[in-house]
Amino acid sequence: MKIRILSLICLYILATNVAYSQTEKITLTFEDALNMSYKNNSIFKQNELLIKEKKEERKAALGLYLPQVSLSANYVYMEKDLHLDLSPVRDAITPLYDVLSNYGNFSGATIPGLPGKYIIDPTTGKPAINPATGMPMDFTGLDGIATGKIREQIQAGKQKVIAAEWDQMIQQKSLATLSTNVMWPLYAGGKIRAANKVAKLYQADANIQAEQKTYKHINEMVERYYGLCLSYQVELVREEVYNAMKNHLNDAEKMYKGGLIAKVQYLHAKVYYDDAERELKKSKRQVSVVQKGLCNSLGIENNAKIIPVSKLFYSKNIESLDFYKTSAKENSPILKLVENKKSLAKEKFKVERSELLPSIAAMGMYDVANKNLSHYMPEYMVGVGLKWNIFGGQKAYRKAKAAKLTIQRVGEIKEKYNSDINTGITKYYETLQMHIEELEALESSMSFANEYYSVRAKSFKEGMATSTELVDAKLAVTKVKIERLKVLYDFDVCLSKLLELSGISNDFLKVQANQSTINEEYKN
Repeated sequence: MKIRILSLICLYILATNVAYSQTEKITLTFEDALNMSYKNNSIFKQNELLIKEKKEERKAALGLYLPQVSLSANYVYMEKDLHLDLSPVRDAITPLYDVLSNYGNFSGATIPGLPGKYIIDPTTGKPAINPATGMPMDFTGLDGIATGKIREQIQAGKQKVIAAEWDQMIQQKSLATLSTNVMWPLYAGGKIRAANKVAKLYQADANIQAEQKTYKHINEMVERYYGLCLSYQVELVREEVYNAMKNHLNDAEKMYKGGLIAKVQYLHAKVYYDDAERELKKSKRQVSVVQKGLCNSLGIENNAKIIPVSKLFYSKNIESLDFYKTSAKENSPILKLVENKKSLAKEKFKVERSELLPSIAAMGMYDVANKNLSHYMPEYMVGVGLKWNIFGGQKAYRKAKAAKLTIQRVGEIKEKYNSDINTGITKYYETLQMHIEELEALESSMSFANEYYSVRAKSFKEGMATSTELVDAKLAVTKVKIERLKVLYDFDVCLSKLLELSGISNDFLKVQANQSTINEEYKN
């Protein structure tokens, strides 16, 4: 029995917690709701990531100015070893040795500073000395001796040539290398500078896009937050009508039973009661739908119940039309984006144009380690290279021309956006003025409708008015109340759109908090 009681208690606590989580109430002003959405909405997280992404891309572009250093390792296996066969050279000079060693005559050599012709001592390379006279020996009668000795030396040289290795292996078929490579661009036709400016403009583009999305989000929050305010207010009005129709039905029923009114008037009251009940349920459903939309904008669970604190408002003291047009020229994210796109087009034109110019780079290589690499290969190499595409089928020229046309096209787009924004600002400004006039007109209509309903209610109780007349009077009051609430909502949304086009969406909170601003809510 105790276990069963404990189980029931646990189930009750669990059910209570689930019910509480499903109906969690959050009371928020519009400013609080906006700040919450900044923290929770994925749009702003995307904006932050996009800005960081473009920032890193800009840093990457700065690296184009620096030398590129790489480490490369290679293993190569060839079909066979590489040889340098100089046997044809040997075969070409060996006959010369044969001729000189057999038939060469080496008598007669002119010695500078000494008259006549003398025999050269092949050992010293100087004139041979006659032992009898102590004077240099001339060739008289001794030609055969000198020639014989020299031929012996030539024969010895021939043997060395024949014995030498004329087929040298310069590279084994299997080798491995580890080397560092450096490449430093010295001139690229302005491409590197333009690439850095493009990266900078893309970063600015990301910031502008984030600003534009923020303004759109503020406008969305105005529509949903104040849409919830409107839905709650309409629900209260519908509830008032429902209670009035319920009381009227009770009165009509009593009067019908007392014979004071005809059955048709009682049935008429019943029909309008059912209509009031249906409209009340519809308004409650509308509140639920708008709640979910606002929760989505806030980045919270859809089962939360938002209680708006800020009221629907309007202000007669708005700035002049010229003020908003001037502000748009200076602050509009759309115009900033178009101007940024124009700058991007100019830099891309420079990039395309750089393809027509030469590129110059310093380069180098250092052999860190190797195995079986030929000793003929150098340990390091440095140099400067130039590359210039003289003709490429006019591809670079045409692309540069297309980029130049893009600049002109973006300029035309900017003019169109300028015109559209000025037209939109004028439209929303005039609409605001219209809403102010409507609100002023509805004030007198409300007084008249309330007075008319009061007279009809009194006449109905005295039997001087029909049920239809009483209901029509009440519905007239309801219509004016709901219409006024909708005009207030339309004013707030229209103001938000005007500020968005003008690039000053953040001023919405200033207008809302201004002392001249008139806040309104449902009044019974």
